Amino acid sequence: MAELCYREAVTGKNKIDTACYESVNIWMYLADVTSLKWIKENGAQSGHALPTFWNWSQPTTSLDTAKNIPAGHIVRFIRGIAGLHYTASIGNGQCIGNHNSSDVCKEWLREHDTAPIGYTSDFSIAGYLATMQDLNKDPNPKSKSSLRSAPIIPTAAF
Repeated sequence: MAELCYREAVTGKNKIDTACYESVNIWMYLADVTSLKWIKENGAQSGHALPTFWNWSQPTTSLDTAKNIPAGHIVRFIRGIAGLHYTASIGNGQCIGNHNSSDVCKEWLREHDTAPIGYTSDFSIAGYLATMQDLNKDPNPKSKSSLRSAPIIPTAAF
């Protein structure tokens, strides 16, 4: 029964009515990567601070780098004042996310496969980054949309 609930939560058959960061943490808990104690202490995002419990990569704007993020990583998309978006990579350049940004869903660059939907769905990591960059056409390279990733390391012992 728990496996069925987990699969339906991750595939979007049951909507999770919470923000993207909290959704990733719920999925990690359901996959027995984190403990309930860990979720209680770290499961909510405080502001826009980078969570320090994972080994984050350097920010990248490269679509090639985005395409090569392996399964089992947290992906943190960064888009200036438009905020952050957290997803979990599932392999083959794809991720699963919840509470996906409505402007990215609406303006999705069609050359990147299927567009995400507002609630739980899977989509291309590079496609999300490319669409964010297209929406944020600020000529200042420091404000260009980027992403960071971190391997999901079991923390259930904490």
